[in-house]
Amino acid sequence: MGRKPKKLNTILKRSMGLTPAAERLMSGKKKPGRKKKDECFISSVCFGYDSLETNTLRIWRDSFLKKTIWGIKFIKWYYKNGHSISVFLSKKKILRLATKIILLGFIKLLMVINKKI
Repeated sequence: MGRKPKKLNTILKRSMGLTPAAERLMSGKKKPGRKKKDECFISSVCFGYDSLETNTLRIWRDSFLKKTIWGIKFIKWYYKNGHSISVFLSKKKILRLATKIILLGFIKLLMVINKKI
């Protein structure tokens, strides 16, 4: 009675470096309880759907971006293009790593700015 063997499909996806969040984005399925316009596509692929980093970016979007004209335009652009970008990143491990490093730097900057306010 040992462990159940993993499905071959799951093993292949993991060997390609696909995270569960990336799989969910590629399949079009979303996590229950989230609205479509609440998704952070790229951060979800890099850090995970409910990670501290992704939630930090959601808070920044809601508390700052939604209150500026250019922020609203960026959000519209992001919801139009973010899914395609995240699918591409989910297939390219080195680009996903580079994006993760850039986002971590940006998140740290947000935290420093937030402490000064």
